[in-house]
Amino acid sequence: MRLNALLALLVALASLVIVEMILRTDLVLYKTDLFFQHTHTIRTEFFTLTGDPSRPYYARPSVSREYWWGATYSTNHLGYLGDTISADGALNMIFLGDSVSFGLGVEHSETFPELIRNLIPRSRIATVAVPGYNTEHEVNALKDFLARSRFDPDIVVLQFGRNDLQQPEVMREEDDGYALYERKPLRTAVRPSGFYRELLDGSYLFFLTNKAVFRLLPGGEELYEYPDREAPVKRALVRLGSLALDYGATVVFLNVPNQRIHHSVECLFEHCIDLTELQNEDGNWLDTVHPSAQGHRFIARHLHNYLTEQGLVEANQEFGEHVDEQIEG
Repeated sequence: MRLNALLALLVALASLVIVEMILRTDLVLYKTDLFFQHTHTIRTEFFTLTGDPSRPYYARPSVSREYWWGATYSTNHLGYLGDTISADGALNMIFLGDSVSFGLGVEHSETFPELIRNLIPRSRIATVAVPGYNTEHEVNALKDFLARSRFDPDIVVLQFGRNDLQQPEVMREEDDGYALYERKPLRTAVRPSGFYRELLDGSYLFFLTNKAVFRLLPGGEELYEYPDREAPVKRALVRLGSLALDYGATVVFLNVPNQRIHHSVECLFEHCIDLTELQNEDGNWLDTVHPSAQGHRFIARHLHNYLTEQGLVEANQEFGEHVDEQIEG
């Protein structure tokens, strides 16, 4: 009897181990074969993998590639988009962000950094944006860009969004080096801590079980910022402010929400723009995370208006009064 119970226990433990191993595969993490194929191709052809959590990958320099939505993106010799040399007498702007600033789902010319280029006659625009990056990754990328370029910024626009409130895990794989995916419970009774958090962090099976349970149970607290990201984000923002100060640049904090989720975070800078109104029209969205071409025009219009009103950009009669025409044109 004891032997049967022991065998049953061993079988149960072995089953849990097998399920845990299965849950660690890309096929499960990325949900669909098609999405995994696209993601795998981009990671291995457009990005260089590092395995370093502080900056797990970066775009390869001087690479031109067509993405699956039909747009072609070309990196400069430093591995970023746009200009690498600032100019005297021009407004030199760096756009710091993730896939929103990068322009996932739209043509490069339709992204709000490039629309700002069209709106400001004499401007130099550097887009230091990489899909999947969070605040720490972006600040590290900015430091790298400033060290290797000849770009002296007047304004650094930090696009804050969904990724900044997440800490993606870096997993090592034999075939391509890493996988990034989001791990956050939809609902939980209390903020994860202690042994509960260790289980959520350490076991995919427990994480998914927790997720399923709180989908069925009423109540519970929705946690979009799990794990607690407030302190790391603030530290990264302080680093960004210090870095910008070294170059005499002004930081503009651009809070871009999801289609249905507004990211609440304390703005540590003088210039803060909250684009909650972007959520009001479905046509502004390609999906629940990424703005459409119309959404990028909305962001560019509001950003340009703010910069002009605050005196960060000299109001130009031709461009300032015909913003919509310049964006559309």
